[in-house]
Amino acid sequence: MRAVVCETYGDWNDLKLRDDWPAPDLPPGGVRVRIEACSVGFATMMMVAGTHQNRSEPPFVPATEIAGEVVEVADGVASHAVGDLVAGSIRNGALAAQAVAPAAAMHRLPDGVSCAEAVHIPTIYGTAYGGLAWRAGLKPKEWVLVPGAAGATGLAGVQVGKALGARVIATASTEDKRKVAADAGADVVLPPDPETLAAALKDVTGGRGVDVVYDPVGGAVFDAALRGTAQAARLIIVGFASGDVPRIPANLLLVKNMRAIGLYWGHYLGFGREPPTPQELGETAAAMQTLFGWLKDGTIRPLTYATYDLADFREAFAAIAERRIVGKAVLVP
Repeated sequence: MRAVVCETYGDWNDLKLRDDWPAPDLPPGGVRVRIEACSVGFATMMMVAGTHQNRSEPPFVPATEIAGEVVEVADGVASHAVGDLVAGSIRNGALAAQAVAPAAAMHRLPDGVSCAEAVHIPTIYGTAYGGLAWRAGLKPKEWVLVPGAAGATGLAGVQVGKALGARVIATASTEDKRKVAADAGADVVLPPDPETLAAALKDVTGGRGVDVVYDPVGGAVFDAALRGTAQAARLIIVGFASGDVPRIPANLLLVKNMRAIGLYWGHYLGFGREPPTPQELGETAAAMQTLFGWLKDGTIRPLTYATYDLADFREAFAAIAERRIVGKAVLVP
């Protein structure tokens, strides 16, 4: 089958498009999906470099997000049938014509939802929901800050925050990106200036500060955001797109009664550990049901930056590496 293959850890330019990559074996309890849409992001580049926590040994097919049609089910699988349209997260193998996954990891699409829309949901929006609803316990009318709000992870944070009833402050680096964040529903959009951000957050919130920081960026903006938080704020750490992993001053956590909380969505899917528990499977299935419902009724609106043929995967990676991308790059095998 056709697939993009990482033959050795390194730069994304070294990935190879192959037409002779063997189709994966169908595991017990699994389904085979003919992929109609897959996607890549900053995390995919880290996988290829061998620096992501979801680490696979080369050679492997990178990327985790797929949507498509079920073409085979393992014996005893009753939850899916050939012909179902599904989307889900897999540990690797997304940049290919086919993928296999545990049946529980693939979620049926509601009528009227396309694979191109659905491919955004299982990882990016799942992360936002897990971070804001589960880990932060975000409440209506609370203030949430989302740095890097024009990227796929940030846009999901903005939209899920609004869906949960919060008031959202977004940061983005250019006027065009700030417009994207505002169009996604952010109540206030600010430049990510470390010198002025803390004061701006206090000003917007009437001196209180933000209740939740949902941060996929790290770096100097994260440090500034800490100074603009309210008492008992929650810091949800989901990534370091800036390339700079911040160090959190413990004394600030103490005097503000703050909590710093990591969120790795792959944990709930069993990536790099034992299979998920029945409780985790139930929780992620319920989250997907909520998110796909929001997608169908327009509460959330994923943004596709561009759609590429799989053969043009380097164009998608270049857009990410050059930080031109807003939303998500989607590929069609």
